[in-house]
Amino acid sequence: MKHGILTIIATAVLFLLCSCVNDDTDFSDIINDGGVEDEIVPRDVQLDFTDLDEGPETIVTDVDNPDYNDYWENTKWSRTVNIRYDGASVTVDGYDGSDVSVTVNGAHVVVNSERNHINYVVSGSTSDGSLKIYSLNKFRVTLDGVNITNPAGAAINSQCGKSMYLHMNDGTSNMLADGDAYRDSGTEDMKGTVFSEGQIIVSGHGLLTISSNGRPALVSDDYIRVRPGARLLINSTSGHAVKGKDGVYIDGGVINATVS
Repeated sequence: MKHGILTIIATAVLFLLCSCVNDDTDFSDIINDGGVEDEIVPRDVQLDFTDLDEGPETIVTDVDNPDYNDYWENTKWSRTVNIRYDGASVTVDGYDGSDVSVTVNGAHVVVNSERNHINYVVSGSTSDGSLKIYSLNKFRVTLDGVNITNPAGAAINSQCGKSMYLHMNDGTSNMLADGDAYRDSGTEDMKGTVFSEGQIIVSGHGLLTISSNGRPALVSDDYIRVRPGARLLINSTSGHAVKGKDGVYIDGGVINATVS
């Protein structure tokens, strides 16, 4: 794990420690090693919401560097597809149906893409919607002030084995949430509120709040990388906050994670 800031709520650990000891047990000697027996007062962990000052990020530009593919700046994006949620409906534009098809059911969007390097710009709000993407190639999902809750599964679900660049536009606040009961689709994996079969690369100077109620929050069946500037506020009541099967790399940014 590279340098970065990781804040984790430790209440559950504190509870387990205390629950292993009888209520009338005086364990201050253990802590103070025979010194003065001060009263032990539990303290809350304070989350850090201050602005980041990490300095300029170094973009890897050497094609032979193993991290080269983790920077969306090294890709020429061939098309932008705009997806705007509006309650129980959604508007999608920027595709012609030749190599990209879109199916909409209420505010649930399914994209099938055979085209290289598409940037999906997602905005608006829905309390019953989702975005699922099938793609032969890596793609980018740009969060531009979006609020998606899917009561029956993942808010964003990538069924692509290539990279999903999850980018937050500067200064935006975004929220993704699942429900407590998933409606699985055949044998497809849907392991969390934000799930990808391929890598998830989180970037951008915005805020992403992920509320996980049914399964873990941010999950990749490959690896996850968090780049400098990104701010993640994760509340998971049903599993891990961040889970990468092949690794989690934190190059910077802030992850505030509350897990049960």
